[in-house]
Amino acid sequence: MWDEPGTYVETDHDFASTFSHGWDHGIGETITALLNHGMRIDGFVEHRSVPWDALPGNMTKKDDGEYRLTSAAELVQLTLTPQVTRIT
Repeated sequence: MWDEPGTYVETDHDFASTFSHGWDHGIGETITALLNHGMRIDGFVEHRSVPWDALPGNMTKKDDGEYRLTSAAELVQLTLTPQVTRIT
């Protein structure tokens, strides 16, 4: 997590909200690692919920016990489930 003014796009606009969250492993890195280790990808599901309060103050616990982003939950995947088979 970090707070940095501005954006990667050149603009003269001053942003009121500049706090960001980052994850260490992108989808491409994850898929490449699986393929490099002799796996065949049979399925890949993105989830918009997690079983813990991953971003305190920004998540709401739902009736199913999972936490979802309070705002714009449909826009961000929080976890990934690859289904793979070892082929080598």
